[in-house]
Amino acid sequence: MKKCLVTTTVLMVFAVFFTACDKDGIYNPKEKIKTISYSTGDTKVLQETWTWDKNLLTKITYNSEDGDYTTFEYDKKQVSKIIEYSEGVEDGYMLFTYDKALLQKMEMFYDGSLTMKAEVTHDKKKITKITITEVDLEEFATTKSLDYKQFLTRMMRFIVGKESAKIITQHLLLKSDNSYSIEFIYEGDNVKTEKLTALGVNIYTIAYTYDDKMNPFCDALYYGESGAISMSKNNVLTAKQTSAMEEASMETEYTYVYDGKWPTEQKTTFSYYGQTFSETYYYEYLD
Repeated sequence: MKKCLVTTTVLMVFAVFFTACDKDGIYNPKEKIKTISYSTGDTKVLQETWTWDKNLLTKITYNSEDGDYTTFEYDKKQVSKIIEYSEGVEDGYMLFTYDKALLQKMEMFYDGSLTMKAEVTHDKKKITKITITEVDLEEFATTKSLDYKQFLTRMMRFIVGKESAKIITQHLLLKSDNSYSIEFIYEGDNVKTEKLTALGVNIYTIAYTYDDKMNPFCDALYYGESGAISMSKNNVLTAKQTSAMEEASMETEYTYVYDGKWPTEQKTTFSYYGQTFSETYYYEYLD
């Protein structure tokens, strides 16, 4: 198995007035995000602008030269379709299928063709495993590698989180592996361990600790920076990632600035191979 650099999941986490949802695919926090900005130093840069129709998130506009954005469609408040656009043109989309309250599968389409699917396993109401399978990648990997890689990474973050999407995309484009599974082990209402496996080999394992604040990304399966975060009630304080393919582990710490119950800033500090670096996210909410 070809090695790749395994980086930790970058977690955008902040507090919420949490109301447990009995259905997958419904995201309705009490306070709704308006913008997300980012910095690694003194300069704060707008990254995303969120558009809401009452209690439904309908669009995320990205601060990019190509005018990229994502739209969301719903069926009785459950997200049913996510569509990606670049320069105003549809790149592809993802469909969500439910068995009443529980999410059963997600299917990803690019240029009108099914390219990937994800099947979901539950233990009662908790998601415990997501199995991702590539359907037909060879054409895109050879003829449209750059466009497809960008699309695949962006769409998969709605399933597994931003950094996990990068890791899986890299493996799928460079190797013949076409199936991955992500397993979640809980402690109370939080995911304690997240494990990514391919062909019986551990790609990474992340162990989390939490504070007692409320997490607004809980139930936001289709947007959380990490699958574990969208399934956890509280905010992450630490994340330690280990891998069978890397000698060193990556450790991440999170600190927050709050305005009442809701954070306005979240600083992430990474430690890897003896080096440390940090980044900060800033959150603005609707009035």
